[in-house]
Amino acid sequence: MKERVGILVKARILIFISYWFVISQLFGNLPLSGQSPEDQTSFRKLDNGLAVVLLRRPDAPTLTAICGIKAGGVDDPPGFSGTAHLVEHLMGRRMLDPSQTKGLYGELSGEYSKGSGMDPQKIKDLESKIAALENQIKDVKIGAITTFDFVYYSGTLPSSQLELFCRMGSALLKEPLPKGVMEERENLLAERKSVWDVSAGNFGEQIQALTFGDRLYGRPVAGRRNEILAITPAVALDFKKRHYIPNNCVLVFVGDLDPRALFPLIERYFGDIPRGEDPPLAKTSGSPALHERRLVLEVETKQEIFINFIKPAFPHKDDLVSRVLGIILTKGEGSRLSLDLIKTRKIADEVAVGWGPGERFENAFGFSIVPNAGHTPEEVETALLKQLEKLKTDPVDEDELRKAKDEIINDLDGETQSALQAAMAAMRYQLIHGDWKLGVRTKEFCKGVTPNDIREFARKYFTPENRTTIIFMKKRRG
Repeated sequence: MKERVGILVKARILIFISYWFVISQLFGNLPLSGQSPEDQTSFRKLDNGLAVVLLRRPDAPTLTAICGIKAGGVDDPPGFSGTAHLVEHLMGRRMLDPSQTKGLYGELSGEYSKGSGMDPQKIKDLESKIAALENQIKDVKIGAITTFDFVYYSGTLPSSQLELFCRMGSALLKEPLPKGVMEERENLLAERKSVWDVSAGNFGEQIQALTFGDRLYGRPVAGRRNEILAITPAVALDFKKRHYIPNNCVLVFVGDLDPRALFPLIERYFGDIPRGEDPPLAKTSGSPALHERRLVLEVETKQEIFINFIKPAFPHKDDLVSRVLGIILTKGEGSRLSLDLIKTRKIADEVAVGWGPGERFENAFGFSIVPNAGHTPEEVETALLKQLEKLKTDPVDEDELRKAKDEIINDLDGETQSALQAAMAAMRYQLIHGDWKLGVRTKEFCKGVTPNDIREFARKYFTPENRTTIIFMKKRRG
């Protein structure tokens, strides 16, 4: 849905997000439904480090389940971008592979090998079980996405098939990487050609690389062509072994489930998986820029300008300040940028702000502006930078600040979140930050933002050397 003004993560301002799952709420709040999130949520951590979160929704007609693993694009080995994506493709097939029934197939084969001594009834029973299981797997819809920060496998299925998801999810950690690395490389290259090498995707990766340089978010999740070709079975196997371990994994379930039934089932399928060695922390080698990074791209579509500033990731206070500031600047017709650029000067048609592409490491707080006909990107750029400079000297009005914080708190108190959004929020906070409750506490964090916090944020981050500017100029004819 296109909005003229407001806070949204636009398709192009943070197009370098690639596979990042965009949460519709500002912070991914957890469902309330008349109760506190703590009352609705059950949490358990197994001895092997696997974390399990249950969000109880008694009225949910189906079960939403997610298996999240902290094995995203930032974890790709140096020189092998696209490895996390490739492993996700292969393990996604493994979840649905008939090998899920290999234990039954083994029994069946053993019974047949007895020749005249085989038990016809046992064979019939085994064949019936195998057929039922394969039919279940055939009808289950499982999705998998690799983001910068993690990979997740999700599904929506009847609550009666909870055990099926547990069996399938445990295969991600128990089963070895399937064969086919070399073939999957070709699939990734084909995907690059059809999605990321076309103009929009190519522009997005240029923005990403320019904004983050040699920092971790500067590499594409989809992988660079030459680095995809460099991925060998050994590289993929090592990645799977290092990262697909229980202490690097979070399971989230949303639905009408009883924790007394869920946790024993989780223990049964996941409890015997050995804890792995904690994966090495991804490290950024980025160094501070000494000047503004700037890029002009010719496009067939409308003119547009994007200005990104690097800032710390959540839960750093400056990230929360940026969320409040984003509302002050762009949320609603009375916001500062819409009043100045759209209503008063009439030099812009759209103004938006976005954050991304991940939250494990410092990321971008970015603006997107579409100039009105007859006005240039440079014109709206000058107007935007003037507004940002004012923040460094003129304190934000207390009433303006209060309204922005109320907006965030009201969003966090909403009950409109889908089951998948709620599951994603819990998974992200637990997997990335080690505490699913951080999402619940966000409104308390935001209440503490002061006018001085915003002024110091502007002084610290709205500087030329911290700025990346990308201008989309209309391609000239002739």
